[in-house]
Amino acid sequence: MVDGANIDMEVDTGAGVSLVSETTFRRLWPHKTWKSSSVRLRNYSGELVPVRGAVDVEVLFKGRKWSLELLVVKGNGASLLGRSWLLVIPGILEEVNTMVGDSLGEVIKKHSPLFTEKLGTLSGYKAKIQVDPMAVPRFCKAGLLLIQINEG
Repeated sequence: MVDGANIDMEVDTGAGVSLVSETTFRRLWPHKTWKSSSVRLRNYSGELVPVRGAVDVEVLFKGRKWSLELLVVKGNGASLLGRSWLLVIPGILEEVNTMVGDSLGEVIKKHSPLFTEKLGTLSGYKAKIQVDPMAVPRFCKAGLLLIQINEG
């Protein structure tokens, strides 16, 4: 329960914050306003996600309450339960026990070509590989694995 409203949220351990879309926010809390936020978000493909603002909400879970920050983003996408809440609310992951949609067996059956031992190809997509123009090519003998880790 978030600020008196039951809300379905997708658990996203890759998301550092919890968020709702502007559309969901206006539907659930039409008289509430958000404060400005300096948070900059990027999605998994690196594109900026426009943040409208942030709001402090009261989260009720199993009889306990927390005052937590919820980001509001442009659009009407899914509400995400990110690490900012997952790390604070004890036991919340134990409650995640449903898979919406097809069962795992149905997914595997429906997309059986993806679950074979054969190599396949991806078609219908364009890829762009960006290479540092200052990079120097290196030759490595077969069997030699070269790993470079850039810290920072």
